[in-house]
Amino acid sequence: MRRGLIAVLVLAALWAGYWFGAARLVERAAEAWFKAQTGAGTLAGHDGLRVTGFPLRFALDITRPHLADADTGTGWSAAEARIAARAWMPWRVTLDLPEQQMLDLPGQELTINSSAMTATVALLPGATLPLDWTDLSGDGVSLLSSQGWALAIAHITATTRRDLTDPLTHDLQAEARSITPDEGFRRRLATQSTLPELIEGLRVDAALSFTAPLDRNAAEMQPRLAALKLRDATLTWGTLILSASGDLTPDAQGFAEGRIDLRLTGWRDLVPVLVAAQLVKPEVAPTVTRALEVMAKDGTAEVLDMPLVLSEGWMRLGPIPIGPAPMMLDQRQ
Repeated sequence: MRRGLIAVLVLAALWAGYWFGAARLVERAAEAWFKAQTGAGTLAGHDGLRVTGFPLRFALDITRPHLADADTGTGWSAAEARIAARAWMPWRVTLDLPEQQMLDLPGQELTINSSAMTATVALLPGATLPLDWTDLSGDGVSLLSSQGWALAIAHITATTRRDLTDPLTHDLQAEARSITPDEGFRRRLATQSTLPELIEGLRVDAALSFTAPLDRNAAEMQPRLAALKLRDATLTWGTLILSASGDLTPDAQGFAEGRIDLRLTGWRDLVPVLVAAQLVKPEVAPTVTRALEVMAKDGTAEVLDMPLVLSEGWMRLGPIPIGPAPMMLDQRQ
């Protein structure tokens, strides 16, 4: 009995020594990560760090974390964040995000609110700790832009999985359900369309390839998106169903280049959406409708197949120019 008690006390002491030693390493690693981001050109900081959770887990509480990239005009900040892991499985961490986050984008600031948002990140044990998979979920998510628009999503999920055949590629599956577009957009749309206010959902299945591995050396190597393979993306909105697939890569200037094949069911509802989104001027809408009718065989077909072509920094929906192509890879980096 006495020997058993002594053994338990010895094991408890060893475990306590391991936990407090590891907690100190976690704090140092977190501080080193923030410094590494700053050294790589990203402004990163916080107002305080502490590790709690003894004896079964490590919980890193970060007060006012913030990241900013002056070159791209992007940044993120929040009042607090918590990163937690089981003490016996430190390579799998859970990130609990606060109800409000701020996301800086070029030309605007987004306020992200949610009733619950968590993410799990799983690394592979080893010298470089490569990313294995991630899992994100959020409820009651809303976006409010400093430009005046808003968007609400009842539930979102997103997962990534490392491609076992290519260490630079990760598979992505994401879904958003019950999407409420901006009120101003809904008002403009209601005057010319019978589409419901609520978008039923959006599903995405894709593969993302990067210029460098997503591992512990990412701060130094700065992985960037090198290719996007869109296997399937489907938007369901009343009688309008849009599906897409295709491949994109960055051109010499870093703009997305390639072709996305679109299939539109109930395509006649598309033109009012483009007008309400202010992508097409109202006076041009009849011309766009006639062009789509020509593409839809004799104008009576309910299903329309058309390409979204991105080239030379511009996007074209079939023969219709719709605006500049998005920047896919910043060549300044």
